[in-house]
Amino acid sequence: MASRVGAIPCTRGALSVHPSTVATAAGTGHSRHGLPPCPCRCEGVVQRSAGDISQGCRPTRRIYLCFTIASSLQIVHRQWCQQQPPREGDSTMTTAQITSTVTSTDGTAIALETHGPAGAPTVIGVHGATAYRGILNTAGDLADATGLRTISYDRRGRGESGDTLPYAVEREIEDIAAIVDLAPEGAWLLGESSGAVLALEAALAGVPVRGVIAYEPPFVVDAGRPSVPADYVQRIDAHIAAGRRLDAFKQFSLEGVGMPAEMVEGIAEGPWWPLVEPVAHTLAYDGRIMRDTMRGSASPLARYAAVPVPVLVLAGAESWPFVHSAAQALAAVLPAGELELLPGADHQLQPATVAGPIAAFVARTAR
Repeated sequence: MASRVGAIPCTRGALSVHPSTVATAAGTGHSRHGLPPCPCRCEGVVQRSAGDISQGCRPTRRIYLCFTIASSLQIVHRQWCQQQPPREGDSTMTTAQITSTVTSTDGTAIALETHGPAGAPTVIGVHGATAYRGILNTAGDLADATGLRTISYDRRGRGESGDTLPYAVEREIEDIAAIVDLAPEGAWLLGESSGAVLALEAALAGVPVRGVIAYEPPFVVDAGRPSVPADYVQRIDAHIAAGRRLDAFKQFSLEGVGMPAEMVEGIAEGPWWPLVEPVAHTLAYDGRIMRDTMRGSASPLARYAAVPVPVLVLAGAESWPFVHSAAQALAAVLPAGELELLPGADHQLQPATVAGPIAAFVARTAR
């Protein structure tokens, strides 16, 4: 896939993360796994530490990535790799791109871009924690794959969007409502990870959407992984107030994502940190969006029984077991919910994988 946004130039060499986290030198391949070299242009490989090798790595869209690494790090390695020119057989963006801004209710400017035919149904992407168009932008590929009109926007506090304080989840819902107004015939929300929860909250608040596609909302509904501490948001706030953005991101990585400690210690040395640092304060925003839904119980999900529109819940078959439990629990409480498990998929949304289910869902709910 051709790169859409410049970020970090590819070094075509070793991708160092931490002394215990192996990144193979160019051409040497997945030495600990006996796998071929990373097929992306950088020819480097991100692996887990020696203690986690039993988990294994697998190819995800031309890039070998351990399937248990946090998606916020996956997307930056993907962006790193996409700096190289497309090769024969790579997909390229064929849809028109229009970049603009909308003004939210409180006067905040929200930056967005639109792809696809103007007369097609509109799908609005809602990013998860730390993601923004500069490091994760699949809107063009999704438009290509589905024939739909897609909108990608920077959530407030990220990328080219403003960030009027004080923060409240309601302000982000108003941002979505302002974007929905660009689609007078209605729109569907496609939320990824915590963005899926924000999309559900928008529908619950009465934003006039036709439906919601919730891709792997990270609820913790059982003992499948450690729950998030009750003071999680307060401690993120304290780190940010004291100027400790790296500590905030480490806390998010350890407690919010569940990354192993040895990987977290090398975060500041990785190529992704300069891209994530400017948006680290928004980790508290996503923590507020998640409310108490990551505490090990499905009970808080009962609020979504009042969602007034159809919801398609998607989860990757290769994703974490706790994500599967979350998807099942959400689908069970939704009045018009559907659940689909995507073979070969993980927590990183891939347009080619979700295109079919999304297009079919939009067609069904457009009637």
